[in-house]
This record gives sequence, structure tokens and C-alpha cells, in this order.
Amino acid sequence: MSKREDQILLLCGRVVLGEAEKKSLKNLLENKVNFDLLISKASCNQIPYLLYRHLKDFRNQVPVDVFERLKSGYVNNLVRSLMIFEEHKKIQTLFELEEIPVLPLKGPVFAELVYGDMGLRPTSDIDVLVKDKDVEKARQILIKNGYTDQGGIPEYNLEYARKYRIHMLFNGKFLVELHWHVCPEHKYKLKEESLWKNTREYSIQGEKITALSPEGMLIHFFYHGLGSSFFKSLVDISEVLKRFGPEIDWASLDADVSSGNLKNAAFYFLSAAHKLLGAPFYDDRLKKRRFGIRNFFVRKMVPPELMISKNSNFLRQLLILCLVDTLGDAFYIMKYELFPPTEIKKLEKKHGR
Repeated sequence: MSKREDQILLLCGRVVLGEAEKKSLKNLLENKVNFDLLISKASCNQIPYLLYRHLKDFRNQVPVDVFERLKSGYVNNLVRSLMIFEEHKKIQTLFELEEIPVLPLKGPVFAELVYGDMGLRPTSDIDVLVKDKDVEKARQILIKNGYTDQGGIPEYNLEYARKYRIHMLFNGKFLVELHWHVCPEHKYKLKEESLWKNTREYSIQGEKITALSPEGMLIHFFYHGLGSSFFKSLVDISEVLKRFGPEIDWASLDADVSSGNLKNAAFYFLSAAHKLLGAPFYDDRLKKRRFGIRNFFVRKMVPPELMISKNSNFLRQLLILCLVDTLGDAFYIMKYELFPPTEIKKLEKKHGR
């Protein structure tokens, strides 16, 4: 990543800057910076509010209009996040009254817990995980409380057809992603039991909220990073390691990523977070993990620096195929994407995808 804007982006992809990072950022800002490009890259990689946090310390080197744009974005996101947090608490209460276990995925709960500030991480919707057996009951509760299926009944919802989530909308104001899996079933073998087995109770702004354990957070972001949020998820992984590293049950994590077709992806993200964002490595087994000649080719074909600077759909699909644990899985995913089941093709045509 040789461009000055890319180097600034990488430095700002963390909640706290050390003295060495502050000095590097100051030196970069003393040279000519294309701030429009920088903001565009930060927005594309979904870290504009972290950029704002760190540029605040160098206001004299940032054009006033640029700083105000970043500040306005941060304030709006903070207000939106607080509203979403209140709605999440309402949904959690509704589900708990009907004895439906529910876990927040990402969102303001995660931002407050790991980033220490809800405004620093972009939030647009409410992601929650329920158990497969509770999906329809949870959906009916949301409908009873003013939510509607986005795009019609679930049978015509594309994500529902892919069997991992449905979208529910409330007055055009709140969008709930109701998950029972964290990703499409055709891509990975994760059993959600590995997320449910080690939940924790946290205190968020005086509220007791049950959420994923640090191991569950990492597993979720290993998957999420292979989607459209590579750098944002890499930052999330890095901050989880910095916040919870010594507490993480690495033996349990290693077993879960191995059984979930994720061991290569886990090593890729953990090493990238260590190399690019200064995240600590706490476990020798993961630190020493290698996957033969594939390791060499993945790093040459899809280095994390390239994923951050380009972030194209082609690179994302290539990374997924490179990181699945067996060639058989890679061929299966490729076949599914190129020749999806008839129900998926019909729905994609209906939705113009």
C-alpha cells in the first residue's frame, strides 16, 4: 500500500493510536493529501468515523470543510446508533418475554463493548441471531409490533431462500436482519451451536445484555470479512483481540474454526490483523498454523493490503475460494454461485439481481 491515502487509512483502522502511529500520521498529513480520495476510501472500507477520531488530533493539517464533513457523519452515526440501541433493547425484551433466546450481531452493542463508543463504527440496521426453531415465532412477534417483511412474504425474500436471514422493516425507520445462520449455508459448515454455547452477559450503558463470547465474535467476523466488509471486519477482529485477547479460549476457537471450514480464513485474518493493525497473537498453534503451498499462493494472489485498497467483488470471491479448507468445498461454492438452484435463479430474476 504505497499511496499516502492508503497508509493513512491503515493507520486510522484502530481505536487507539500509539505514539509511533501518531508520529507516522502527522508526517503523512504534512505532505499533500487528496482528502476527497481519503474520505472515499474510508467510506468504501466503512471506517470514516475512526478516520474522524484520529484526524481530530491534527485539525490544523485538515481542511475545515473536510473536518466538518467527517464530524457531521460521526455525530449522525452516533445519534442513529443510540436509536438503534434503544430499538434493540425493545426487541430483546419482546423476545425474552416469549422465551426466545436472542443475540446481537455487530451493531451498537458490539461498538460500545469493543470500541468504547457507539459512534465509531457504522451502524445502519439491527442484526440479531435467533435459533432456527424460533425464526417463525420471532417473525410473528415483530409483525405484531409493527414490522413488515421487506419485499413481501418470506418465500419471496432472496435471503430467506438462501436460508440464513430475513429482513423486517418498521415504518421505513428500522431494518432488522433476523438471522438463524450467520452466512449462506452453501459457503461454510459452521454449526450455530458454536456461537450459542459460550455466550456472555455484558453491561452496556447500565443494561444487562447477553451477546457473543469473544470467540463467537471472532468466528462471526471471520465470516463477515469474506463478504463486502473486509477491512471493517479486520478492524473488528483486531479490536476484539486487543480487548479480550488474554481471556480468549484459543483451544475452543481452534476446534470451532476447524469444524466450521474456517481454519484457513481464521489464520489469514488473525495474521493480517497482527501485521497491519498491530493486534497481538496469543496462541502459538494459530500463530504457527500453515496450510502448505496454498498459504504462499493466497498471500501472493490476494494479499490483505490489496483487499483494502481495491475491495472488489472479484477479489472477494477469489479470496473465498482460496480460503475454504478443501478443494472440494471450493468447487461446490463455485458451482453454486455459477449455477444456483432454480428457486434462487427465479428470485434473483424477480429482484433484478
